[in-house]
Amino acid sequence: MRVFVTGATEFIGSYVVEEMQQEKRHEISGLARSDIAAKKLTKQGIKVARGSLKDLDILHKAAKESDGVIHLGYVHDFVDENAIREMCSALEGTNKPFIGTSELLGVGGSGTTSLETDRAATFRQNAEDLLHSFANKGVRTVVIRASPIVHGNGDHMLLPLLIDKAKQKGYAGYLGEGSNHWTGVHVKDLAVLYRLTLEKENVKGGSTLHGVDRDDEGITMKESATSISKHLNIPLKSLNDEEGQGVLWVAVLVYDSGF
Repeated sequence: MRVFVTGATEFIGSYVVEEMQQEKRHEISGLARSDIAAKKLTKQGIKVARGSLKDLDILHKAAKESDGVIHLGYVHDFVDENAIREMCSALEGTNKPFIGTSELLGVGGSGTTSLETDRAATFRQNAEDLLHSFANKGVRTVVIRASPIVHGNGDHMLLPLLIDKAKQKGYAGYLGEGSNHWTGVHVKDLAVLYRLTLEKENVKGGSTLHGVDRDDEGITMKESATSISKHLNIPLKSLNDEEGQGVLWVAVLVYDSGF
């Protein structure tokens, strides 16, 4: 299966590529916006499509020549939407898979159980709607919403952000009682989800999947801060709302993913 991957050299994308290569039945091409990225892909035996998410003609050609697309690259909302529109239009009428990426942050209400049918409260919802509009145009569109915490070697997402903030401030902070919790998923497990979603035709177009570790009950922000405090040997501190503003990314500390 010929698969075109955007974001193939990034954190999640690199694991998705590795997962597919281990199966030894996929021919992978990847978008590379820099010489460094292109060399990395070439070294891995991956065909390079040189360009960025702004190069719509390159995206269209790469998608049209593929048997499926996994879209993991991201710049900002309108660039992402233009890229989705271009690649999906190249697949119209083929029933080929287009696997898009979103996030669980903001899905459902804080402290409630998040469902695949819930709409996102973030800018990602517009991209999800655009992507799924092609399900009625002969594209097997699927959105994968990644957990707030995607962990594994090379992680530069939520946990490193909290660690960096703690280093800067000299303490590990959490708001109030720190009882709000976030779910997680190991990046290798998430990569398997992308591969299976691509391969399994019974995952119907218009579907939305949540990438969460099975039976994951989440980790509280106080537990996260306690672990950071212990490993960095710095104080643990409960913050009030006023202290939290400007000290730490308040949305990170107060949101409850509800799983």
